[in-house]
Amino acid sequence: MKEKDVKSKKNSRKPKPAMPVQKAIEISMKQFAKELEYLKDR
Repeated sequence: MKEKDVKSKKNSRKPKPAMPVQKAIEISMKQFAKELEYLKDR
């Protein structure tokens, strides 16, 4: 991994002002639901 990639990864931790909070919550809820489904299937 290049140093530039590491730096951009650290920067991406900060919430992007472009994305509304509700949208971010929606996405994380969808990911959470997927993980729950995955755990149920096992």
